[in-house]
Amino acid sequence: MKKVITIITLFLIVLVVFTGCSKQQLLMSEQLNSNSINKIQVITAMGNPDFGAESKIITNTDEIETFVKTFNSGIIGNKVDEKDIGIGSISYYKFFYNDELIAQFTFNVNDTNVIWFNNNYHYVTYGQNLKTPFELYKNSSADIFVVDEKGNII
Repeated sequence: MKKVITIITLFLIVLVVFTGCSKQQLLMSEQLNSNSINKIQVITAMGNPDFGAESKIITNTDEIETFVKTFNSGIIGNKVDEKDIGIGSISYYKFFYNDELIAQFTFNVNDTNVIWFNNNYHYVTYGQNLKTPFELYKNSSADIFVVDEKGNII
């Protein structure tokens, strides 16, 4: 009987160590609610600031729901090694209710698999069969316009 208790105890300790030390973390500690978001502004990585960056303001409720589902599924992975960070401007995904900013995400250039999180770039993965935020941006039916670094239309 003591052997069984010892084996079970060891198994539980190993289980706690492996699950408790996992480096994966949810992107969203509090899930976004698509009913609380009526606008998403995406500002792509800017090449030359004099010429601005492409941007879309997404208001289609189906598209917003898909963005929310994607971001809610995000899992933060390992920190990105400096040599693997793309050189260029960052891109932003801003979620609004009316004109109130609800959430903002910052990515390394247009690579939405590398996110600025807790003062470092980290890899991020999204749920199975979900497109990346940049793919959703590209597929959005919203009009493209050019903005400055602050998101103002040029």
